[in-house]
Amino acid sequence: GKKAYYYQFIQLVPAGKLSNKPETLIHEAYVIDFGKGAAIVWMQKPELRWAATIEPRAFAESVVIN
Repeated sequence: GKKAYYYQFIQLVPAGKLSNKPETLIHEAYVIDFGKGAAIVWMQKPELRWAATIEPRAFAESVVIN
């Protein structure tokens, strides 16, 4: 019974960052409004099938919102 918002972000990842080929990641975020606070659920598709690691700052700087 709470207000919820849905956002979708598409991230193009160049070859060499997560795998040997360019990748397109789809991020989905749901924000649920609880009045005095909010809950955020963030999902990434497709699930990474390789052992990828990226520093949080590098990840944040790689996301571009058009």
